Amino acid sequence: MTKRPSECVEPLSERRSVAAAELCAGVIELASDGRYQVRQLGGELQEAQLAPGCSAALADECLRLRRTVLLAGGEILGALQTEPSAVERQGGQLKLDAEQVVIEAGEALSLRVGDSELLLRPDGSVRLVGQRLALDGAALIKLLSAKVELP
Repeated sequence: MTKRPSECVEPLSERRSVAAAELCAGVIELASDGRYQVRQLGGELQEAQLAPGCSAALADECLRLRRTVLLAGGEILGALQTEPSAVERQGGQLKLDAEQVVIEAGEALSLRVGDSELLLRPDGSVRLVGQRLALDGAALIKLLSAKVELP
């Protein structure tokens, strides 16, 4: 017989009291087979595992970048954010503020809005689709191609 989800997790009130009593911060120094060695801010080394809901990718990033993690009862709860996020979501907009943005895709990268699309493929082909297309160049527009077809 399988257990219901409510039987698998201890009550939140019990988890809060344990977490509050043992909450500490540290830096992951070593990761192996889902186990982590975390150096607490006081210098003590503690073995830990990921708490339910904590991503292994986040823990790997914290190890690589030496970001501070929060621990409770031998579990890594998450990372401590120490600087503003580069991504801002507001009113249906996604704003990314960075010096340089690199997006990599193995098969294709597609940007779509309504009937417009920009499609980039790894073979170097680029497809720009839209009802109207305007190229505005203040100084020069250079077109280099072995063959140009115009309808």
